[in-house]
Amino acid sequence: MRILYHVPILHNPSDLGSIAENVQRKGIALVGPEHWKKHLETIDGFWNTIQGFEFKDAKELKIYQDGFVAEKEQTGNIVQELAEKGSRNYQVIKGLVEKGAVLMKTEDLDLVKKEVMLVKNLSGSKNIFSKTINYIKYKLSGASILQKRDGFIAKNINETLGEGETGVLFLGAYHDIVPKLAKDIKIIPLKDEALILEYQQNYYLKTKEGRIKELEAYLTSPIKVWNKP
Repeated sequence: MRILYHVPILHNPSDLGSIAENVQRKGIALVGPEHWKKHLETIDGFWNTIQGFEFKDAKELKIYQDGFVAEKEQTGNIVQELAEKGSRNYQVIKGLVEKGAVLMKTEDLDLVKKEVMLVKNLSGSKNIFSKTINYIKYKLSGASILQKRDGFIAKNINETLGEGETGVLFLGAYHDIVPKLAKDIKIIPLKDEALILEYQQNYYLKTKEGRIKELEAYLTSPIKVWNKP
């Protein structure tokens, strides 16, 4: 049997690169500085729970990371740099690599580039006309690119995670990769992907404040022991 831990990603600003400042500015404009601060605290709390989880056989773990296109021999400097820039995701990966885990090439470079360009264009829209045009482009092309990325990632895991091996997949909650994975891979979710997606879609909405508090409590709560194999 093959085991794959699944960590749905909740991005912090350091993960967003060149669009981070724009996202933060829009976030504060929508919910106000106090709610935005609470959102960042929730993200931090979420990663604290992931960082505190003891992966089985960490020294033999294979790591698959959303957006990661480098070969194994190139991973060291990339992980170090992104962890130092404040990415909680890569800080967790850095800790696992230091225990002997291996970060695998996970994605196709061309597909990742196409999606990044769509997101940058949408985020950087200066007026309602350009925003509308870029939004239409994103809706038309984004779903297709995401499906192709999911297919590539699943095929990669199916082919590189060997019998008896354990992996961990860090992947954004908008992906739908589980149905594409081989049937003999036992998937262990560390957090419920549907609840992370619900939080991401609704934390801007003041009408959902009660539900958001429930989700914040879930996202920052310790991972249940039953999630371990």
